[in-house]
Amino acid sequence: MKHSARREAAGIAATFFQATPLDVRSPSYGGPIRLIAPTLDTTVDSELSQLGVYVQDELALGGWRATLGLRQDWTSSSGTSLNGLTGVSRPLDQDDHELTGRAGLSYIFDNGIAPYVSYSTSFEPVIGAALDGRPFEPTSGEQVELGVKYEPTDWNRFFTAAVYDLKQQNVLRTIAGISSQIGEVNVRGLELEGVASITKGLDLRAAYTYTDARIAAGADDGNRVENVPEHMASLWANYTFQEDTALEGLGVRAGVRYVGQRYGNSANTFNLDSVVLADFALTYKKNGYKASLNVQNLFDKDYVANCSSFGCYYGDGRTFMGKLTYSW
Repeated sequence: MKHSARREAAGIAATFFQATPLDVRSPSYGGPIRLIAPTLDTTVDSELSQLGVYVQDELALGGWRATLGLRQDWTSSSGTSLNGLTGVSRPLDQDDHELTGRAGLSYIFDNGIAPYVSYSTSFEPVIGAALDGRPFEPTSGEQVELGVKYEPTDWNRFFTAAVYDLKQQNVLRTIAGISSQIGEVNVRGLELEGVASITKGLDLRAAYTYTDARIAAGADDGNRVENVPEHMASLWANYTFQEDTALEGLGVRAGVRYVGQRYGNSANTFNLDSVVLADFALTYKKNGYKASLNVQNLFDKDYVANCSSFGCYYGDGRTFMGKLTYSW
């Protein structure tokens, strides 16, 4: 059994204007600025309570492995959405319930190869409201996955490959702080991943994903979901200095991430360029202390991360994150 409660308070305010067009050959500055869209002013205050009861069992017979699970959820939300322009307040009271499940079957061969197949359904309540004040509907989904895992018995490696077909309804997207639901989405993809210990202290991890995410209803039926790259890849190397060395306890991690080309809107009328980013990290452990320094976008590369109806947004520049912990 699991129970959770959340509360959200948010406000959105914006006004849109258009400047007078300029003739680049003979510009004339100081022209009027006119309002092109009504001002937005929405305040949401809502609470969500969720109760889930679940049962799961794993069965083994020889090399066969089976997993079966069921979950029943009940959710209740309440609150208000206030339009600051009209003064109209809309209630956000909503009750939902859903039964979901998962089933998986695999077979483990003596050589470490384990093919598997799985089927699952999902249910996730969404707190808050859209710009028009309507409460969000729960997100539901259905997924079929087929894959294989390989863990050699005589060397420290692990590889996975999987294809999947996922259908989701009422998918929530949040860009520049504004959330909306885009209806039904169908996602088909391929995932490849490998982890290997090359030498003592040196580990490599490589991953690749292909994603075909398409809108499955409405005016943009068949179009790709915006801001979702078709191809993504990453390569990481991690080296930990061993005992009895001068740098014992020090770890160095470096990697590159590739984010492929993706559409900037649901109409699929323009693309965002692909980008390769580098990351770096240092860790140090000694006498219960653990310190880490992470640097994302190491070379401070400029790139457009995503777009919305309000415009496009640059990704974060070089970012430093430090952490110090002590355990006893």
